[in-house]
Amino acid sequence: MIYFLIDEQRKENAIAHIQSLEVGDKWELVIQPKVKCRTKAQNRLFHMWIPYFGSKFGYTDKDMKVELKYAFLGQEERLNHRGVKRIAPIDTSDLSVLEFIQFLNELERFAINNEINLPIPDDYNFAMKRG
Repeated sequence: MIYFLIDEQRKENAIAHIQSLEVGDKWELVIQPKVKCRTKAQNRLFHMWIPYFGSKFGYTDKDMKVELKYAFLGQEERLNHRGVKRIAPIDTSDLSVLEFIQFLNELERFAINNEINLPIPDDYNFAMKRG
């Protein structure tokens, strides 16, 4: 399980999960700063898949991209160019390679559960590698 500590609620969820673990089980806890930079292959794959979800649910590509980010990445408060606070989905450009792998895996599971056949291009394995 990976937790991204972007707000107090997610921090509390991570702490609660750690406290629920049984003593004596084999667990490894890694705390590290988030490293950005998803790969270009990951980004291409995500954009390739968007129309498949959109056609299933009746969204335009632009709206489907926003819906997927809200549903699987969550939201955050941001300042727009005029300094006004607004709620927006977490941007995929802020994800690390590992975070993007998890995001794509969640999209794959969601597609399977909704009988959406996503294409798997030749560079899929490259997109899913760490680093």
